[in-house]
Amino acid sequence: MLAGTLPADRLAAMRLIVTPATMLRWLRDIVRRRRVRASRRGRSGRAEFLRSQAQGILALDFFTADLLNGTKVYVLAAIEHGTRRIRILGATEHPVQSWVVQQARNLLMDLEDARMA
Repeated sequence: MLAGTLPADRLAAMRLIVTPATMLRWLRDIVRRRRVRASRRGRSGRAEFLRSQAQGILALDFFTADLLNGTKVYVLAAIEHGTRRIRILGATEHPVQSWVVQQARNLLMDLEDARMA
């Protein structure tokens, strides 16, 4: 900004570390960053979004369990993020697609029934 106050011939005679174009680019960057920061004020971030939507978020995953007879079974579990409630949906030795789909349907029906009650 100080360089802009000097006469052009004097500025040309000076040996600057950076060019006037570089200084103008820095100034534009500063202004742009201030505008971006100002436009973000009042907006929630990703964590706030997840908190506000937690009641509707479910996560499903498999884990294995070894039974007393030595059989390994796959357990399908769901966690409701809003309540942090864990539901064990079922266990099977062979988790095929049709079984998983049926367990998901059962979960949705249970959640619907719970909402209606």
